[in-house]
Amino acid sequence: MSQTRTAIQQAFLQLARENPADKITVTDIVTRAGINRNSFYYYFEDLPGMIEITVQELFERTILQNRPQTFQECVDALADIMSQNRSACMHLFRSRSRIDLQLYYHRVCGFVVRTFLESVEYLGKFHTPEQKEAIAQYYKCLLLGLMTEWMAGGMRGDVKKSFASMQKAAEVLYR
Repeated sequence: MSQTRTAIQQAFLQLARENPADKITVTDIVTRAGINRNSFYYYFEDLPGMIEITVQELFERTILQNRPQTFQECVDALADIMSQNRSACMHLFRSRSRIDLQLYYHRVCGFVVRTFLESVEYLGKFHTPEQKEAIAQYYKCLLLGLMTEWMAGGMRGDVKKSFASMQKAAEVLYR
């Protein structure tokens, strides 16, 4: 990845820790990164696209570095990175473009689940494309709901413990 692209993403994350997401502009990002505006548009189509790509890449690196073997470990790793970037997460969550953000979180959760499932070759356990899609959809909805509830509550509480409880409850249902 280029140094300029990384500088843009780092500048955004710094600004997102400090400011509400609705107040961050491309001008703010390029000023913080020490680059010109054209450089931003060389790497990213627009600000929402840059945000989505930046978060996806952050989560992907987290999954690949931690190499979770269970979905609980995946949730734990994501909760840790979100907690480390709590103010940025909350600024994004509380932004005015809530509908865009819900679609964005939906895509990011789908991406995270598929990245995790592929990294542990979990999808190889299913015989049909329908089975693979069903398990990916199930975990995407579970992750989306869990993270949305956690952020709606100000990221208070132990999301790792909540997920573990959900997993145990689901195991009881499926016995």
